[in-house]
Amino acid sequence: MDPDFKLAPQLVESVIAAVAALHSLGIMHGDIKPQNLLFEFDRAHRYVVKLCDLDCAYKIGDVCMATMLGTKQYESPEVYFASYAGEAVTAALSMDMFSLGLVLWQVLSRSPYSPLDSGKLAELYLNQEKLTQQLILPEQAAIYAPLLSSITQLNSSGRISS
Repeated sequence: MDPDFKLAPQLVESVIAAVAALHSLGIMHGDIKPQNLLFEFDRAHRYVVKLCDLDCAYKIGDVCMATMLGTKQYESPEVYFASYAGEAVTAALSMDMFSLGLVLWQVLSRSPYSPLDSGKLAELYLNQEKLTQQLILPEQAAIYAPLLSSITQLNSSGRISS
């Protein structure tokens, strides 16, 4: 374990790099969650993260059924509501970024559980303040709070991209 969070910058950087690499190819992963991240160390003993399970991947701009994307506890608000309504969505990087924010929270808070209870998603996805309160980081990881806040904005146009 990393009790002093010394490896946190490497880990966060590597997770973001993995997502950015896929996005640079014009592809949205569609199901970013801890189970789809493979961790290893390179020769310099730095984290290298690889994304796996591209079953939900789409080219940016492609139209897809929201019900065919992701895992409820990690999907973006726009995917969640479109899925509930049985609607299609246009694949966008912002969808992955929201999921990435939830995964980073999970990594930095050292929680084995998704930060969001699937039974309360609608409530959280309608209120930025409630969502932000749900995503509080431990003191050692507080430096990442602005990043987390900027990629877990409920309005997709307010999220930073990879």
